[in-house]
Amino acid sequence: LPDAPARPAARPAQQGAATFSAAARASVDGAIKRQIQPCADRQPALGPGADRLRVVLNLRLDRSGRLSRPPQLIDVRGIDDENRAFEDLAYNQAVAVFRACSPLRLPPELYSTPQGGWGNITMTYRAK
Repeated sequence: LPDAPARPAARPAQQGAATFSAAARASVDGAIKRQIQPCADRQPALGPGADRLRVVLNLRLDRSGRLSRPPQLIDVRGIDDENRAFEDLAYNQAVAVFRACSPLRLPPELYSTPQGGWGNITMTYRAK
C-alpha cells in the first residue's frame, strides 16, 4: 500500500469571541435574578404600593462576581402618591439584596465583550 499523504493534525474548532448579544444579555439577566431571589425573598414588605416601585441600578462587578463598588441609583420608576414615601427604602432594599447575594456566578466569557458585559450592567429591582 502506498503511504497515505500526511494530514494536518485535527484542531479543535475555535470558538469566536464571546458577544454580549440580546440572548446573552437575557441569559445573564435571568442568572442574576435567580441568584438574588433568595436574598430578595428575605426582605420585609415596605408598605402599600411599594411593590409597584422599580429601582434601576448600575452594578459594577469584578471578575469574581463581587460588587466592585456600591450599586449606583439610575432611576426609581412607578412612584405614585401611595408609595412615594417608600422610594428611599426601596433603593436601600435593592442595594442590600445585591450586597447580600454577592458574589454572583456568571459566565466568565461574558464579563467584558465589545458589546458590553456583566462587569458593568444595569438591572431593575422590584421592591416588596
